[in-house]
Amino acid sequence: TVRGAPRATTEPSIAGTGQVGSVLTSTAPEWDLTGVTDYYQWLRNGSAIPGATATSYEVTTADVGRTLSLRVTGRRPGYDDAVTTSNPIAGVSGPAPSTSQPPSVSGSGKVGSTLTGTAPSWNEPGVTMTYRWLRDGSPISNATSLTYVVGTADLGKDLSLQVVGKKSGYADATVFSNVIRAVAGDAPANTAPPEVTGDAEVGETLRTTAGTWDTTSLSYSYQWLRGGAPIEGATRSSYRLDALDAGREVSVVVTARKSGLADGRAESTALPVSRLSSTTSITLARKTIKKSARGQVVVIVDVDDLTPVGKVRVSRGRKVIATGRLTEARDGTVKVRLPRLGKGKHRLTASFPGTDQIAASRSRKVVLKVR
Repeated sequence: TVRGAPRATTEPSIAGTGQVGSVLTSTAPEWDLTGVTDYYQWLRNGSAIPGATATSYEVTTADVGRTLSLRVTGRRPGYDDAVTTSNPIAGVSGPAPSTSQPPSVSGSGKVGSTLTGTAPSWNEPGVTMTYRWLRDGSPISNATSLTYVVGTADLGKDLSLQVVGKKSGYADATVFSNVIRAVAGDAPANTAPPEVTGDAEVGETLRTTAGTWDTTSLSYSYQWLRGGAPIEGATRSSYRLDALDAGREVSVVVTARKSGLADGRAESTALPVSRLSSTTSITLARKTIKKSARGQVVVIVDVDDLTPVGKVRVSRGRKVIATGRLTEARDGTVKVRLPRLGKGKHRLTASFPGTDQIAASRSRKVVLKVR
């Protein structure tokens, strides 16, 4: 005669985290009869897991998102089988893989250059990886390989590589590389300097080319120089020479620009601008004077668009007999008092020796009579 089944006075229990790769352990049930033999079967969502008949169980990737429990069958000869089931534990993803060497990024960071990423090393096998480049921490569209070409949108931003490591049944691991700041690319290089054409004379217009550069799609700006110093407002590709340029050297600096690159600069050969011509005239205050008197002349130096300054000389033949000084206030005119001269006719001329900007000139002769 078969009797009723034994009764569990204490249910079996299982313990553990339920993470993939971890081991669940069990505590056997206690029965109201002696001599009961326990038989174990681990269950996944209530169904038997093939081969899982030990007192412990290692969680696998198939268990993620499912409920694990242990069914114990108690058997004693002459009695019906008794079946009891443990508490449930949820199967969950294992801990994320860890790196023994994080990803790294190398490169100059210059716009137009390529950054190269190095994949991380993982502490366990079977990890697959995906890549994403970041700009100031935000994903860059379509930048999902181990290399990245720095663009103009990156200028002044921090670039880095994000790597996500995946392993079936485990949480994803997200790791980040070092940061490289994006900077302006190398300036365009000038291969032929700007060329200035035109007559280098006051009133004439000079024009310049942009020169030749090793980079395409450039924009250009211009700055004309006088004696190496910028001329205010002279920022076009042409420049009309004025009186201040006379006797000076004029050149132009061309700046080549492209978004994301440093500015390139090239200067033309300097052109010497012709000095302004001058005209000198002399007028006697009185054409005839007494021997005891000192004569006086008026010297006028005329220059278009510029007030002459400097010394003028009054000569008799080759000998300088008197001098005067032109100032801004005198506007090219100066009165010169002569020394006492002997009786007779004296043929006088006035001369202006010129300046850096004004050419020299000499007057016609005038005759002073001394009686």
